[in-house]
Amino acid sequence: MKRVKIEKHIKDMDKDFNTWYTQHGTKDAILEFPSGELMNSEIAGYIWAWKMTGKLEYPLPIDENDRFNAQGLEGKVRVKTNLTTAIIVHKTLPSYRCQILEA
Repeated sequence: MKRVKIEKHIKDMDKDFNTWYTQHGTKDAILEFPSGELMNSEIAGYIWAWKMTGKLEYPLPIDENDRFNAQGLEGKVRVKTNLTTAIIVHKTLPSYRCQILEA
């Protein structure tokens, strides 16, 4: 799976959200983060919704291609969502604790 380069998406979102959303926002994306972030209160609503709809995949092993600041002991979580939601959560979490992949 290929990582999404979110910097350009964020710049385009800030410039003209409606156009960006029409072109990119509803595309499928995969959000991954260390499972310790499941306890992060800032994304608790997302976690609850993903759990209730069966979208959380965990625990998964952290591998050498993941760029998390984690020891690898806790594992990671994977969520298939849309690009808009993935970017919102990515902006909420520390950037070194989250990645977005193309679905």
